[in-house]
This record gives sequence, C-alpha cells and structure tokens, in this order.
Amino acid sequence: MKGIAMKLLFVLFAIVQLSYGAINKYWHVASDGTGNTTEGTTWATAINCDSLMHILVNDVVAGDVFYIKSGTYTPSGSIDFSARDGSAISPIAFIGIKATTTNEGSAIDSTDWAHTTERPLLALGTNNYLTSDYCRTRNISIQGTTANNYYCGSYNTVICCKFDNNYGSAAARYGLRTSTGCIVIGCEFVSSGGYGSGLNTGGSNRVLFNYFHDMVDGTAGVGVNVGSTVNTIAFNKFVKCRIGITSAAQSNSTYINNTFFACTTSINATTDYGVCVINNILDSSKTDGMKWGTQTDANIYMKNHGADARNNDMWDGVDESTCFKDYSATTGDPLFTNSGSYDFSLQAGSPCLNTGIEAP
Repeated sequence: MKGIAMKLLFVLFAIVQLSYGAINKYWHVASDGTGNTTEGTTWATAINCDSLMHILVNDVVAGDVFYIKSGTYTPSGSIDFSARDGSAISPIAFIGIKATTTNEGSAIDSTDWAHTTERPLLALGTNNYLTSDYCRTRNISIQGTTANNYYCGSYNTVICCKFDNNYGSAAARYGLRTSTGCIVIGCEFVSSGGYGSGLNTGGSNRVLFNYFHDMVDGTAGVGVNVGSTVNTIAFNKFVKCRIGITSAAQSNSTYINNTFFACTTSINATTDYGVCVINNILDSSKTDGMKWGTQTDANIYMKNHGADARNNDMWDGVDESTCFKDYSATTGDPLFTNSGSYDFSLQAGSPCLNTGIEAP
C-alpha cells in the first residue's frame, strides 16, 4: 500500500505546487472592498462581491487570478460565467487569502493562503455558481441550500475547499458538481443539517484525499455520486453518510484506499462493470458494505477489509462463489486510533497494516 500512497502523495504535491500559468491580471477581492470594476489591482482598491459578479459574467478572461480575502460573500443572485473559459496554460484562479495578508499581486504566496476557519465564505443560499472550463478554486468555503451549489466546467481543479450543502428536505442535492476531467483534492464535504450531499462527478475525475461526513438523511445523504465513467476515487474518508459512494450503471471506475465508517451503505452500485475496488476499509456499515443491485462481470474486489461481524452485510449482490470473490479480504476490528473523534489512523497491530497491494 505504501508505494501507491507515495505516488499519489507525489501527485498531490505536484498539483499543489503548480503555478497559475500565464497571468492576465491579479484581482483583489474583499467583503468591504470599494474599488470599481476597473480597479482591484491592490487591497486599497479591492472589489466587493457585487463587482466580482459583474466581472465574472462580463469581463473575466483566461489568466485572471482572484485573491479573495477572508470574510463572508453573499451574492445577490446566481453567477454563471460558463461561457468565459480559461485555458490549460492560463486557467482562471480563485484563491482564499488570510484576513491579515498585506502582500499583493505576484508577492502573494502559499503562506498567505487561508485554511480551515480562515477561508472566505461564499454564502450562496439558493443561488448557484457556475464556472467555465479550466478554472482553479482553492481554500474557499462554499455554503448553500440548493442543487449543485458550485458547478464546475471541464478541467477544473478544486483544492482544500469546504462544501456545506443543506438542502433542507429529503432529496439528493450536491454541494459540488464537476464536469469532465476535473480534480477534487483535499476538500471537506458536510451537510450541517444532514439533508445535503457532497460531490456529483462527471467523467474521468480524480477525487483524492477528501473528507465526506455527516450526510445522514434517509433519501439524500450521499458522499460521492459517480455520475459518469472512468473516475478514480482514492484515499478519501466517508463517515456517517447514508451512502459513501453511489453509482447508477456507470462503469470502469476505481475505488482504492478509502475508509468508510458508520455509513448506512458504504459502496452502492447497480449494474456497474469494470470497477476496481481495492484496499478499502469498510467498518460499521449499518445495512451493506458493498451492494451491487445486479452482479456484473469484470469487477475486481481485492485486499479490502471488512466482514459481516462488523458490517450488517459486507457483500450484498456480489457473487462470492466465483473468481470475482475477494479471497484476499481481511477481517476483524481495524483498530482505528479513535473513531469517536474521527481519527481513522491505524494502531499498531491493526489487521489492515501491511496487507494491501503494493505498487511496483
């Protein structure tokens, strides 16, 4: 398992360290900004939320970088700049910045980025935020009460953000929806009222090192909905979700090195085929560990940890009598350090240690 982890950590490091390409203009955004739509080049002339909306809809171009200072931003309506694309070498970037930052423009670096409670809050309410292709969003909190609050175009990267979706009724609604070729890494997904859901993917997404938790409603409450094919969902934590990962007849995805704890169903698939389910830990699933509505061919289950003794039904709809059975599964208490405080690191002596598949 260590070899896979090291390779993915290298990918994470590379993504985090990427420059933002050819820059067109640095914009400075503050909740109390007074600058007009032709200013914003310094904190003294920072633009506010209304000016930001105007620029995004009418003026934004590839290579624009928006530094958004800690504070609360409440748009007066939905924001849709899906027709104003960035590019592969000059994406449009949105970066949350600490309230104490005095650096400006090219002088801003990773030490100025906002984390945890410092992140600026985009309070969408019932509004939607629709990005164009080739955008990067990092270190921002997004909160809303409708479907697909934050809707990414293709080839977006979303890093170290928090999504809190609380739709308020029993229907699956997602804090983040992604299109083709997106990367979602190091984010937190939660529903403060329990009704919302986390992420709805497009195709060929990479969903890595995220934390999905407390989405408990009996109809909503989904961590990741795999909305298309060929997704990689790896090294995520799913805690107290109605369903951790769900997929309706989507195929050729890989679920690897995820931890599921106290979900109603950890992995739910209908007629998926060509799915690799490898090196996952499933513990305390209330109804099903892995559930296939109809067993399909060409799925691979290898080196997973879980058993009916700690999951109500570890293998529901998975053909356990053929070559597709996970003969190499481990069982028993995984010995999390402290699941009550959501610390899912493994203690010495855990049956999950040194039992996964090593990358060559």
